Amino acid sequence: MRYFLCSAFILFMAGGWARGDVVVFKNGDHLTGKWSRVEGGNLFFNSEAVGSLTIPLSRIETFSTSGPTVTVLKGGTAERGTAYLLPTGNWLLALQRGVRMVKPGSVAVILPEQSFVKMGGEQRPKVYRNWQGKLNLGYSLQRGNTQSGTLSAGVNALRTQPNLPGMQTRWRTHYNLNMLLATTSTTSSGVAISSNTFTSGIRQDYMFNAYDFAYVQTQFDHIQPQALNLRQTYGGGFGKDVHRTSKVEVSLLGGVTYVNEDFQGVPRRQNMEGFAGERLRVQLSKRVHLINSLDLYPNITSAGQFRGDTSTTLSFSLNSRLSLNTSVVDFYLGEPPTGSRANNLTATTGISVNF
Repeated sequence: MRYFLCSAFILFMAGGWARGDVVVFKNGDHLTGKWSRVEGGNLFFNSEAVGSLTIPLSRIETFSTSGPTVTVLKGGTAERGTAYLLPTGNWLLALQRGVRMVKPGSVAVILPEQSFVKMGGEQRPKVYRNWQGKLNLGYSLQRGNTQSGTLSAGVNALRTQPNLPGMQTRWRTHYNLNMLLATTSTTSSGVAISSNTFTSGIRQDYMFNAYDFAYVQTQFDHIQPQALNLRQTYGGGFGKDVHRTSKVEVSLLGGVTYVNEDFQGVPRRQNMEGFAGERLRVQLSKRVHLINSLDLYPNITSAGQFRGDTSTTLSFSLNSRLSLNTSVVDFYLGEPPTGSRANNLTATTGISVNF
């Protein structure tokens, strides 16, 4: 009897609301439009008449999702099928295997299936989906007895899979690319001197739980001031998010890397190195953020040698899309080639676009 009544209710609601999404309020009012999600006890709804709304579910008598829908429960289960909000406040899920009654406190989020897929809920998400980060760009120019130009550009991006309330993150991908192209010449000699730096890396984390993870990483570096044509780094290890709040995040990493280095005028170096790293993100104010990273590589093959790099960025948000930033990056070599300095320090400033 219960199954029959639920099925009859579903057919009634589907037939009455076939022309669009309709919210029936407890005071008898109706609102027609398009829903985007249900989360935190609220329905996010858009109506041509009144625009975007956040409607507490406690004010709604009945509502039905339209189109393919995914309901994510707080235990991490994702149920595919239409969701109906009953006058009792419970959700009735119409699934392929039948119907299921769910209490409102058990629901983490309800999404259209297309949004669920874009946010990483699918088993094999597309590689280009669900990235967040910044694109940085800066340029300086000098003209006179000395002519110089400097271009700095970078990308810092993060992707988490899945990125959905109620579902634990399993995969986390970090990608960074930074380059500095500088050229200086004097009018008297006409000789141009270039100083170029390029570094790019990717790190893939597998999350055991909300804080502990294993990772693999690879990085490629070209540092002309240190006579480094190319450094290839491959490695892996374990990490932990030791502190995470809305304003402060701290992560520690440790592992082993294989390094292949090609310096000018020096035989190719191949070494095994240890790795210890730190990542820090601090929200200093509503608009100001500080990001710092520190990586240390003690040489295992040649004991006593080590290298390291550190990066610090201070950014000021102009709006949700744009920010101003200043960065300082230092690459250190314990035993640099003859004629090269141990430290290669760069400072850049520019504008960032958030995506």
